[in-house]
Amino acid sequence: MGKTAETNVVAAISELKTAIKDISNEDSLYDDDFYLLQWLKAGKFNLKKAEKKLRKAAKWRKENNLSGLVDEPYPENWLEAVPIHADAVSKTGVVVTTIQFSAVDIPGLFKQWGREQITKLTVQGFAQMENVMLELNKRKFGGQPLTEDSLEGAVMLIDADKLSAKDLSSLEVIQTFTDICKKLKKYFPTLASKIIVVNCTSVIDALLKIARTILEKASLKFEIFGKDDKSNWHEAVTAQIPAKLLPEAFGGTKPKEEPIKRDRFVDKALILSLVNDFSSN
Repeated sequence: MGKTAETNVVAAISELKTAIKDISNEDSLYDDDFYLLQWLKAGKFNLKKAEKKLRKAAKWRKENNLSGLVDEPYPENWLEAVPIHADAVSKTGVVVTTIQFSAVDIPGLFKQWGREQITKLTVQGFAQMENVMLELNKRKFGGQPLTEDSLEGAVMLIDADKLSAKDLSSLEVIQTFTDICKKLKKYFPTLASKIIVVNCTSVIDALLKIARTILEKASLKFEIFGKDDKSNWHEAVTAQIPAKLLPEAFGGTKPKEEPIKRDRFVDKALILSLVNDFSSN
């Protein structure tokens, strides 16, 4: 079944739910209309393609215990070593993730954790983000007939400042980055709706080319700003994300806070509270 009109989306979700009935007891996600909508979009509303993609993802999720991994605490010091935060929302109410590479010791990270563990822990973060993304979409679009636009992915905001050629020269780094991009596309196809990269230099051209080749599509756009475009990207970023929720490095006015120990990448309660604050204003 292909998508002929938005009014067919509800029927398409029902058909997909029936098609995967044999695995529905493996994970509550397989009975979640918003999760199924993700795969219909990934399959361009072709039921057979959507089912095939979802079944491959379901097999991978089961083999890697994603349902258990999502709630598993991170290892000691991992979140301190990788300054990635999902603690803001955009003006449209989607999760915003900030990644500040200037604070990452990439060679040291690989030496301590290794490629396999880095990939696993990144995927764990994707799974946590996915749960919150689905919850936000249910709050925003629940109780009304679903359309293909009833699913909004996160915004990923990346500061590439101070990344050096030495940081990215390792084949292991390139292979890990490529693998993570492929997993994001294959198993979390609508997790991100936009990736904004600021303070870019020629050093990361190769990584950006890999990422855009794998990930860029109609539902996931890139916005790239060079190191000399500071005034432009400040304006572009704060037009989409409230400045008060962003640290100074990303053009925001959020007060600097003392680092706290975290055992989860996404603070679901904080995100939901921020969205509630926007809804009440």
